[in-house]
Amino acid sequence: MATAVEVVEEFFIRFNQGNEGMYDAIRAYFFPDTVWDNVGLATTTGVEEAVALVSQFHEDMGIASVEVEMLAIAADGNKVFTERIDRLYNDAGEELSAPLVVGVLEIEDGRIRAWRDYFDVREAEQLSAAE
Repeated sequence: MATAVEVVEEFFIRFNQGNEGMYDAIRAYFFPDTVWDNVGLATTTGVEEAVALVSQFHEDMGIASVEVEMLAIAADGNKVFTERIDRLYNDAGEELSAPLVVGVLEIEDGRIRAWRDYFDVREAEQLSAAE
């Protein structure tokens, strides 16, 4: 069985494959009751709410894909801590923003039980206002 760090790395590899990759990653790695908390911005529970949030990010902010650049990753038991640059791109492939993100993902049975991301929400607000 994959370690908690390996699960997170595999998840983000899949997540990096455009909007469809984000949807596929969520469907493959989330439990029906996984909580995804974009602290200060939005919280979802379950697969369909998370997929709807990704779709909303596309509609409201123009985010068509994300390229996650992992700066650091470490585990404490089933909790995986990440420091990342999440490069956000529009449909034309132009970079919209590249926020620094710190996240905690809780892994259970090779899937994500909970995911919390911490970042400067002002960048998201600026993207939303620009659309």
